[in-house]
Amino acid sequence: MPLFGRKKSRSSSSSSSSGTLDFSEVKLGKAVGAGRSGSTFSAHWNGRHVAAKVVDLSATSKKKVASALRHPNIVQFLGSASAPPRYCLVFEFMEGGTLAALVRAKSKAPLDFFRLANDMAQGMSYLHEHSVMHRDLKSSNVLLDAQGTAKISDFGLSCVMEVGRSADRTAETGTYGWMAPEVIRHEPYSSKADVYSFAVVMWELLAKDIPFKGQTPMQTAMAVAEHQMRPALPRNTPPKIAELIEHCWNQDPTRRPDFSAIVKVLPFVKQTLSKTDFKNAGILYTA
Repeated sequence: MPLFGRKKSRSSSSSSSSGTLDFSEVKLGKAVGAGRSGSTFSAHWNGRHVAAKVVDLSATSKKKVASALRHPNIVQFLGSASAPPRYCLVFEFMEGGTLAALVRAKSKAPLDFFRLANDMAQGMSYLHEHSVMHRDLKSSNVLLDAQGTAKISDFGLSCVMEVGRSADRTAETGTYGWMAPEVIRHEPYSSKADVYSFAVVMWELLAKDIPFKGQTPMQTAMAVAEHQMRPALPRNTPPKIAELIEHCWNQDPTRRPDFSAIVKVLPFVKQTLSKTDFKNAGILYTA
């Protein structure tokens, strides 16, 4: 039985915005991360442990995106503060760190593949329903709270778009190992580029490794865009999980499912697995 049939739209939930904070009230601690859009610090604000991302004032568009979003699987934006030339975005602090650190931990303990995949798909479905494309989805941009819930973070490259439509966006954005072939080739691309990236993150949950490890960025780009290569799925990957991933990283973006469909199909995929399948694939078994 194929995983995906006809697509149906889903109504979106309401969003809310947050206000402006006093920069002097945001007490920065140690740096906990750095990216192309700024550095993130452990911080305290209003008696609360938070994460503060310090960026240039020119990056105010990130606030416009983040402040309009509120969902259990999106890192919560609390407010912004400015003290030129610095601009600070304050988010909830995620005690569990990055998904990247979890999947590449030395313990190699079984991961709750379906919970994590569902968390990410729910968050991404919400973003797309609110006309936001992430454009840099990868395990290091997925954070975990104290309970292990995965939340989408880092909207430094996000943009407002018409969901599902290939618009006049041809600039190369993202990280090569997770980047869709049409983005690498500087072709018009749509929200389905995020679905491709999601497939690579699902691969990470199974392989517990870096996609195209040992290859240069240029080698990775050529492999994906010109030779239609993908990271090799682990030998014990259950067939229906493999089918889901292959749908999501299809070379043809129009044949990739949307996130609302992925959310619906994940429970079905889980039901096809036996306890032995979970064990062999290194996936935490849950009823």
